[in-house]
Amino acid sequence: MITSVRTTIAVLLLAGLGTAADSPIFRVERLSDRVLLLTENGLMENIVVALKSQKGLVIVDTFGSPVTAAAARETVEAAFGRRDFIYVVNTHPHWDHSWGNQVFPQATVAGFQGPKTNAEEVTRGAAQMAARMRQQLPEIEQRLQSASSTARPAIEHELAWRRRLVSGLESGFRPGPPALTFTDRMTLDLGDLTLNLVFFGRAHSGQDILVHVPEEKLLLTGDVFLDRGWMPLFCGQDELDVPRWIAALDSLLAQDLKTIVPAHRGPWTPAKLALWRNYIADLWSGVQTAKQAGQDLEGAKKLLPPPSPIFYLKDLGHSEADIRSFHDRNLQAFWRQR
Repeated sequence: MITSVRTTIAVLLLAGLGTAADSPIFRVERLSDRVLLLTENGLMENIVVALKSQKGLVIVDTFGSPVTAAAARETVEAAFGRRDFIYVVNTHPHWDHSWGNQVFPQATVAGFQGPKTNAEEVTRGAAQMAARMRQQLPEIEQRLQSASSTARPAIEHELAWRRRLVSGLESGFRPGPPALTFTDRMTLDLGDLTLNLVFFGRAHSGQDILVHVPEEKLLLTGDVFLDRGWMPLFCGQDELDVPRWIAALDSLLAQDLKTIVPAHRGPWTPAKLALWRNYIADLWSGVQTAKQAGQDLEGAKKLLPPPSPIFYLKDLGHSEADIRSFHDRNLQAFWRQR
């Protein structure tokens, strides 16, 4: 099995060569002896977290391409001097966090118990994405040729990222849905590490989970909490579990936390997560109070303007108009809930 896996990795990496050879695929950061962060260079800057434990290695999320996941596997094996992957954990099933699962065939994939995956439909979607990406490559290659020296690195990363997606999704892609699932909470005992998997509730997806590693004072939040490139993505569903979000955050923020790792861009502090917990709780409470007072939606908007703490987003490149629009969408989404 190990030999075949190594062969698969070699083939996938060769498929991606010439695509990313001139630009590093990841920024690699060690949080501790047992925790490695791999941030993909490219448009989305996906973050994958690797954990070393007594019982084996764990990968939380696996990028959107088997080529990128294969490179990540090689990087993790080299960093830890081991190859005994025991679990893959998906924070949610979206393509950019789970389409590299197949590179870890000996690991058990863990995640929320959602609707059964239609493998044929997922495979067809991957092929369609590869075709779209391939069509876009000439335009990006042309843009690179005329780019200034300052602009070139970002375009090179984007081009390499798209080529990795094309080669990975055209080279025997197979979906790898969770085999170990839960609907509320689940704990994975890894000997010297504990992984507490917590269903956050319907938010960005219908299956968002948080991953708490108490021994490392580490919390992984998937796509729900972002602030660079995007603003928090907790209103992506028609039905939201807002009270559950608040309860989950209260429980986890009561723990001794040091580092919060979203699935894109870069880590947060616990204080920043607490700011957004308060935003959610205050907006939810304000909406309920406005309804009880007989206000309509427009009246609620006047009573509940964007709170000043979230305007730190301006320092991260978001315009004031975008922040106000973001808050307005959240208020409307909360208002629609029963």
